Amino acid sequence: MATALLDRLLHHAVVVQIEGSSYRLRQHAELMPEHVRSKALITPPNPVSVSRPRGRPPKNGPEPLGT
Repeated sequence: MATALLDRLLHHAVVVQIEGSSYRLRQHAELMPEHVRSKALITPPNPVSVSRPRGRPPKNGPEPLGT
């Protein structure tokens, strides 16, 4: 139902994609002290060594790992 509602709203709409940094987030970052900003660096998580298939398993049983 939500998909149909959004489809009707956006049918004649023009979608504008805005790229770049947010003024609100930039102002918030300027309020934080420098020593806090330097420690707040985000590091990516370690990659998982074994990748498992995502989603629902097939009806004939689970697929063995590593294939």
